[in-house]
Amino acid sequence: MRTREGLQQLAVDGISKVVGAYVPGVGEAMALGSTAQEANEAEEGLSLLKLGKIQNTLDDLGVFVSKLTASTNAAFAELGLKEFYDKETGTRDYLIDLALNQVGTTDARTVRQSEVMQLADKARDNVAIGREFLTMYREKAPAIRNRYRAS
Repeated sequence: MRTREGLQQLAVDGISKVVGAYVPGVGEAMALGSTAQEANEAEEGLSLLKLGKIQNTLDDLGVFVSKLTASTNAAFAELGLKEFYDKETGTRDYLIDLALNQVGTTDARTVRQSEVMQLADKARDNVAIGREFLTMYREKAPAIRNRYRAS
């Protein structure tokens, strides 16, 4: 809603509802205009501003994952543990593991540092994939758009 497109959509919706209540077909005409605008944006591709926002978001996510990984490793180091039972479900999980004779085994329902690091690696990979797609879009989209306009 805080973007130019959001404000335009709010205005279109407002006008189509108010005027559409008195003049038949206005709502449908406004919807067609909105669809035409969306088609035009799709043809033109993402703006430099939107590409920049996506890049900034990916950068922020990368920083966040790095900070979270560092703080997680620090917390495990401070505890002097490689695994522990979660505070919220730990008692239940411990009792289940105890009943199943799984306490201290790889089947235990504990939070493991190695598993947390695997999740962090997946998050980093996802950010990297997002950056690759963004780079590919920036490289390929102009050529595809030009080819589309030429035909």
